[in-house]
Amino acid sequence: MELVAIGFGRCHLAVGSLALHRKSLEETAELKLREYCARGIPFFFAGFDPDFGGDFGFALSIPSGESPVAVETIVAFWKDVSKRSDYGPTMRAYAQECLSWLVKAEKLKDWLAK
Repeated sequence: MELVAIGFGRCHLAVGSLALHRKSLEETAELKLREYCARGIPFFFAGFDPDFGGDFGFALSIPSGESPVAVETIVAFWKDVSKRSDYGPTMRAYAQECLSWLVKAEKLKDWLAK
């Protein structure tokens, strides 16, 4: 069996961490999720990420734990997202507006000033 690397340009859906519960983590802020968002690739992950909650709509948080991933849920998520022709540009705009270093550094500055 030959393994072939697939570049981001050919991906339709990305996977974040699925077993952070094994490190006793409930909340995450994975760099790879932010990269997926900046590249306009919908993704799923286990746990909670404060930057991708609420009405973001292009990320699917699945339950943490040892249970098998419900593939039908992932497929339904992708089918729903793929109905929107603008998901890539919308995700990239969100990344620029909410996830950039300048935005995050401003929040840190405000927090440190308290």
